Amino acid sequence: AVASAAGAKVAIAEYAQANRALPASLEDAGTGSLVPGATLEIRDGVLVLSIAAPGTGADGTTLALEPYQGADGAITWRCGGEPPPAGATDIAEGDSQILS
Repeated sequence: AVASAAGAKVAIAEYAQANRALPASLEDAGTGSLVPGATLEIRDGVLVLSIAAPGTGADGTTLALEPYQGADGAITWRCGGEPPPAGATDIAEGDSQILS
């Protein structure tokens, strides 16, 4: 399920770079939930993957991927307790603007 979020990350990054804003939904980014038993959504600019897989260790797991933009315009992602990428700007906050 985590690997399936890769396509959504690319779609969101491409949308953000083309529109200078984060998409309000996965559908706006041109993608949707990609894996049976998992939901993928955007909450306040953060890509949230929730896994429902009864009988597995992953059941009930939620993973949040927060987008950051580097000075070169590339979008990178921070997961969980990882430190923010060096020199990158948090673009998940509603008042942030995507750099050109």
